[in-house]
Amino acid sequence: MKKQETLKKILDNGLVPVFAPAYGLELMPSAEAIYKAGVRCFEITARTPNCLEGLKKVKDAFPHIAVGIASLIDYPEYLKKVNNLRAPDLQIPSPEQAMHAGADFLVSGSTFRHETYQNLGDNLIIIPGTQNLEQMLQEMNKGANIIKFFPADILGGPSIIKKYQDPTHKSLPIAPSSGVNFNTAPEYLKVGCVALVMSMKQLADEETRKRMVETGDYTPLAEGVAKALRFVREHRQPYENRIFNVDLSH
Repeated sequence: MKKQETLKKILDNGLVPVFAPAYGLELMPSAEAIYKAGVRCFEITARTPNCLEGLKKVKDAFPHIAVGIASLIDYPEYLKKVNNLRAPDLQIPSPEQAMHAGADFLVSGSTFRHETYQNLGDNLIIIPGTQNLEQMLQEMNKGANIIKFFPADILGGPSIIKKYQDPTHKSLPIAPSSGVNFNTAPEYLKVGCVALVMSMKQLADEETRKRMVETGDYTPLAEGVAKALRFVREHRQPYENRIFNVDLSH
């Protein structure tokens, strides 16, 4: 999928559902539910067992979904040390490995190196994790396409995002992650966030998730995602002045 197409899908949806194994759901039924709900972007965390195989399966089954790999660590020496502590099926891929596996976008809880932007930035969307305004500007200057604000709930939520947008002339394409739910979403959208990153935990409560696993019926997840998608489209604000480091004119 071309970089422009991936970004357009994320922006059109305004919602990025995130799959992580901690919430007890299965990957492929979750992807199907998201697709049925009308969302065309999907984030798989690197905490998912055999995450690159899962990525390929989702892309094969749903070729119109832009699929990203998240929880990446773009510091090679440290990544080696982390992977030495992890089981073979829980190895965290490098950004290069994720790209070669077919990822349409890369996401991290931290920043990406200059080399990653230079070597991979022409081919796919890069979404770094940031915790303050300086990091946001540094990553945008490197070539970031969307800025992940993480963990948003701990770092000040919508109020701090507004404070960051004012001195930067509302140019930052921010997507908050962590603690984004139906209660907090209106305020995030009010301050002009371009997309909301929501986990399975926010899209289906614990009891609902348990029933889905027991019955194999993921309809409630599809309903939760569809509700979130409608909610975002009803409440989000225009963001014509945002900088995405991508030409979206064609």
